[in-house]
Amino acid sequence: MAGITLGSARRFLFQCKKRTGPGDTGPREVTTLYPSSGSMYVMQFPTNHNFKHAIPAAKRDELVGPRISMTFRRMKVPQP
Repeated sequence: MAGITLGSARRFLFQCKKRTGPGDTGPREVTTLYPSSGSMYVMQFPTNHNFKHAIPAAKRDELVGPRISMTFRRMKVPQP
């Protein structure tokens, strides 16, 4: 999956899906990125398998301008 972002920056969040061990019960760390206009990002396996990712809706005070995001995905079609 690849994406290109144009316009104002928005938060892009990543959080590990798996716990590190039996004693790991606390909140999982969230990594926040702010891709600038014209940025391209690529997520390959195992990123989707290991991390939750999201671009949450911006709050009113976070909105600084319009944004367009284009996402490109390769789909596997099952063979008969």
